[in-house]
Amino acid sequence: MTKLEGQPFALIGVNGNGYDPQKLKKATDKHNLNWRSFADDGQTINAAWNNPSTPGYYVIDHKGMIRHKWMGGTPGPKELDAAIEKLIDEAVEQR
Repeated sequence: MTKLEGQPFALIGVNGNGYDPQKLKKATDKHNLNWRSFADDGQTINAAWNNPSTPGYYVIDHKGMIRHKWMGGTPGPKELDAAIEKLIDEAVEQR
């Protein structure tokens, strides 16, 4: 994701499987994840964003709207890249 740093989108990971923040931090460091990931009790973020499973991945556009979400698993690189590129193109067109 570093090649897209500074672009008008956000990728958010929400993990609920009993993760505590320290365990999640170790996992994100181990796997070199450079997007925001949150430890969730299942009653907070995922519940508010209508995601019944974990992990949840969300792509948020330049207006702050959730435009894509994946429930219970990681999206494939091609799917994720396509979703992000579309949002970047839309944001550039609206400038």
